[in-house]
Amino acid sequence: MTTIAQNGPGDPRIAIIYYTGGSGGTAYERQLFQALRGSSSIAEHPIVSSKSCYRFLQLPLALRQLRRAVEQTSSNCDLVINTLDASLVRSRICGKNVVIVHHLDFSTNRYARIYRPLQGYILRCIRKADQIVTVSEFWKAYLQARGVGRVDTIYNSFDVQQFQFTPDDISMFKRRLGLDGKPIVYLGTRGPGKGVDEAHRALAGLDVHFVATGSAVDQTADLNVQHLPVRDYQLLLKASTLAITMSTFDEGWCRNTHEAMLCKTPVIGSGRGGMGELLSQGGQLSCTDFGQLRKQVVRLLADPQRREQMGEQGYGFARQFTLDRFKNDWLRLIDGTLGRRSLSIAV
Repeated sequence: MTTIAQNGPGDPRIAIIYYTGGSGGTAYERQLFQALRGSSSIAEHPIVSSKSCYRFLQLPLALRQLRRAVEQTSSNCDLVINTLDASLVRSRICGKNVVIVHHLDFSTNRYARIYRPLQGYILRCIRKADQIVTVSEFWKAYLQARGVGRVDTIYNSFDVQQFQFTPDDISMFKRRLGLDGKPIVYLGTRGPGKGVDEAHRALAGLDVHFVATGSAVDQTADLNVQHLPVRDYQLLLKASTLAITMSTFDEGWCRNTHEAMLCKTPVIGSGRGGMGELLSQGGQLSCTDFGQLRKQVVRLLADPQRREQMGEQGYGFARQFTLDRFKNDWLRLIDGTLGRRSLSIAV
């Protein structure tokens, strides 16, 4: 399906290709479409993952959609904003080409065996783009060290106003999910490379509610995994005493970590990839060894003053990444890529 948002006749014709689903990359690219639709003529080409078909058919169907989207955007566009995968199958484009790189660590991806031998090819394709956008300085430096030019960082964005809560909101949420009586330790999104099970094993036996989020509900072995709507997910982060984000791969940024900081919930994370920038500049704690995680968690649980300090410092940093900042950064980059004078919106 292609959605087109029209503006004035003199606007550049822009197309954006991205995957749908629950990943941080999807959230970023969907926000980008929403940000640009009021400023440009933009066509949206979402690659829809069909969960209704057999799993072994999902990849071929997604690749078929991807190829079709690339063909549709290879002509009559002034600028195309591509996912990394779209840049790998694109052979030509009549206008300018921007590639968004969230991360290049596919070690925990279920298709890792496909990406692993393509590393050299991936870098060659990235170098051909007119502009690269990363979501953290970690990946910008990574690409520049490998001879990739024209790299800018545009961070993830958040509607900060959504992260406002009343005490009654929190109390009702905890009662509804049976999370009263002891501290809540949020372990992140349960999925490949997110370190949820490893963190749970390292912390087993602590007198806390261990909660994770994921696409399937699973309540076994003292780990409560919930599939929550957005508002309940935000309430969970706010109700948590600590958030643990021990990713085992090099993250692009880690929206879980950022959202916890917007809730003034202190975070202990692995600091892998772009997450390291988020933790260090936001005054949170890094833990590079699961063997040390229990000690850090126990110490922080026993220190409410430190938790409050971390919560305030994290919020002060995280609240800077607004939707307006995101839109302005992208408008400036697009205008620069197209050789136009930079535009912006009032903040």
